[in-house]
Amino acid sequence: MGDPFLMKNLMIASKRKSSTKKHWNSFWSSNTYPIYNLGNWVFWILFYKKFLQLIDLHDPDILELGGGIGGISYKMVEKMGGKITIVDYSQLAKEKSDNFFKNKNFSPRYIFSDIFNLKPKEKYDLVHSHGLIEHYVEAEREVCFARHVEFMKDEGYGIILAPTEGKGYNYFAKPLVKVLGLDTVSEVPLNQDDIKSFVELNPQTQLISVKKRFGWIGVLFQKNA
Repeated sequence: MGDPFLMKNLMIASKRKSSTKKHWNSFWSSNTYPIYNLGNWVFWILFYKKFLQLIDLHDPDILELGGGIGGISYKMVEKMGGKITIVDYSQLAKEKSDNFFKNKNFSPRYIFSDIFNLKPKEKYDLVHSHGLIEHYVEAEREVCFARHVEFMKDEGYGIILAPTEGKGYNYFAKPLVKVLGLDTVSEVPLNQDDIKSFVELNPQTQLISVKKRFGWIGVLFQKNA
């Protein structure tokens, strides 16, 4: 039987979506890829690379939710080896991803799905997302976090990055969102208490690290055995 809390909130979230496939297809049809790629590089340097120094993973099975192209996952595979599964519901994102990987001698698995409808068939060593959870509100955010945990193996790891309130968001992250064309997609920045509470209030997870840089916040957490 499924988790009653998760099932209840999945019903809520299924009726109320803050971002839609139409919004994201509009984004991926734009010419903002170079800036998007630069953003991935910044996320890698400021968050992911530092988080990965705190854990011990070799040849992991990696799941990226709302992954778009999958560039961050590829950087992790370059460092640790492993396999990549990307979940996204935009055909245009898949086309950009195919173009990104075509000269890299690497083929990720790509699943077309809304994360709320995705049925767990496998568990992963590392589940992550960046720029995803802030596009949902209230119960949707709780479900978004719970979906990360649901796909993690016992003692597996999770990483979530999102914009956070403050001067860094107002003067750096928010203008970047506008340049990328993402201001057409509903976005509400999180605060540090929000994102920490998702981990600390979930009996299945424990917090490892929190980092805040340039209007973004990231958490590294682990699923209990």
